[in-house]
Amino acid sequence: MLKELDLRDLRLEFDLKFMGIIQVGSFVSKEFSKLKELGVSDFIFVEANPNIIPELKNNVDESCIILNELISDVDNVEYDFYISNHLQSSSMLKFDKHSHYYPTMSDVVDTIKLKSITLDSLIKREDIDMKKFNTLMLDVQGAELMVINGFLKNINFIDYIYTEINFDTMYDGCTLESEFTDYMQSIGFYLLKYFNTGSGWGDALYVRR
Repeated sequence: MLKELDLRDLRLEFDLKFMGIIQVGSFVSKEFSKLKELGVSDFIFVEANPNIIPELKNNVDESCIILNELISDVDNVEYDFYISNHLQSSSMLKFDKHSHYYPTMSDVVDTIKLKSITLDSLIKREDIDMKKFNTLMLDVQGAELMVINGFLKNINFIDYIYTEINFDTMYDGCTLESEFTDYMQSIGFYLLKYFNTGSGWGDALYVRR
């Protein structure tokens, strides 16, 4: 599929019913205005990099929940978080083929220590009413499966998962699209549509069966 995915187009094409959105790996949410066009009023933005939280806050509405947390499949484990010269490529995983596809965007300029939390634990801690949310967005640079595995207690509230996927090992230990899709099918989600950039990664929308 050659056309880059846009949730606004997907909503019309497949008659999708988006409610609240939880976005893990929100970066600075440059797409917030587009997300609001979906008719969604409840947003949770979760971003690991503490250095960009002020800009994230400036880019979204005051009513949005912003949480500065590193999401993983385990709680309270300290990880190295690798900050790239291309900030949006920063990850808890080391670069692998990313350096091949994007040699000018793969310099680690800083490494910071962050404690992890699962999405399930974060939802419990923040007393999030999951009945308001049916959409999960992931942009976590290779750690997609880790986030999902830490969300299995609440994933039954989710109808749509829009995520970055890897067709090549962009990051050390990342899950490739075929394995990720197989796993998603095993927990009740099918691949509705995807976009392959041709540079080792893409985006995909998974929908509950």
